[in-house]
Amino acid sequence: VARAAVLGYRKEGMLCTLKHFPGIGKAPKDPHQAVSDITAEREVLEQEDLAPFRSLLREFDVQPPLVMVSHLRYPAYDAEHPACVSETLLKGVLRRQLGFEGLIVTDDLEMGAMTSLYSFREMGVLAVAAGADVLLVCHNPENQKQVYAGVLEGVKDGRVSVQRLDEAVRRVLRAKLSLPARE
Repeated sequence: VARAAVLGYRKEGMLCTLKHFPGIGKAPKDPHQAVSDITAEREVLEQEDLAPFRSLLREFDVQPPLVMVSHLRYPAYDAEHPACVSETLLKGVLRRQLGFEGLIVTDDLEMGAMTSLYSFREMGVLAVAAGADVLLVCHNPENQKQVYAGVLEGVKDGRVSVQRLDEAVRRVLRAKLSLPARE
């Protein structure tokens, strides 16, 4: 089904996203409400949860342009950080291990899983530093401003490099330019 959806969106000249990396089927709690841990062993996660992502990312000559990352924690990879702020999962597993070159987008940072752990300023800098290219803050403009302020502060104090932001901008532009011209 996911393969057909990706092909259908591509045929119609639309971007699409695969989600929620690295898999949320084993979640004991709803991340809209609270953070929770996926306690499966790494081998199980590799065989069951990562398998659809691995398959879809390898199958296409042009990768799906976006992968959305969950707010769950995966202790088999990173016991401290939810996936959307885990350098291990974003740069290590998704980029290096699976070879994904498109946009990494967070799920909505206003969800309880994230707000129970971090301020909006912290979320922004942590997500970008970990490898996220697009940060979703979907409801409250004040929260959007706080995430932006956190990223800006992170650049000024060296927690986020200008090169890291440039990577994200290049990926956004590549995704946009991959769409057919509209008349």
